[in-house]
Amino acid sequence: MRLEHSSSVRDADFPRYAALSVINVTSPGFCCGDSGTNADPKEPTPSDQWRSFLNDHVVLGFSSDWPCSWPANAFVSMQEAVTREIWHSDDTADIIDLPLDGAALAGARPTGRVYAPAQRLSVREAVDAYTQGSAYASFADTRVGTLEAGKLADLAVLSQDIFSVAPKKIGRTEVTLTMVGGRIVHGAAP
Repeated sequence: MRLEHSSSVRDADFPRYAALSVINVTSPGFCCGDSGTNADPKEPTPSDQWRSFLNDHVVLGFSSDWPCSWPANAFVSMQEAVTREIWHSDDTADIIDLPLDGAALAGARPTGRVYAPAQRLSVREAVDAYTQGSAYASFADTRVGTLEAGKLADLAVLSQDIFSVAPKKIGRTEVTLTMVGGRIVHGAAP
């Protein structure tokens, strides 16, 4: 079983997720709004506790949540998973109890403040959540999610090495070439 948008979880429930093999699928682009969460601002439980899920051996899958997020950008969301920087949008600031701030959503801009830094992920963990974690969550991990013999050659060539750039620059990454099933569907071979 998987839970979508499982972002506010109480400490006692993390081991239950693991014991029941529940997969947590969430969208890091919604994390870390000006109120510190995109859930009920009156709720004291921190949201988007990705580190806690991984520490309790829960499979973590990331998604864009498109079309609810625009523009859908996995690299901005990976940056958010790694930095947990709080974003703010004047356009949504007056929405009662739910300002809808998030990584580049509704014109939101980074504030320089950080929400729940102990929940940060490494770049590798964020990439794994988007690839093998999401493939597992959709029961497709025998065909996609990792590059290995016998699986579809679905891959993207990036404009920069997201493992070596500064975390706040991950969101500037662009896809220069995309292959699906071993065929180029975007960009041109060098």
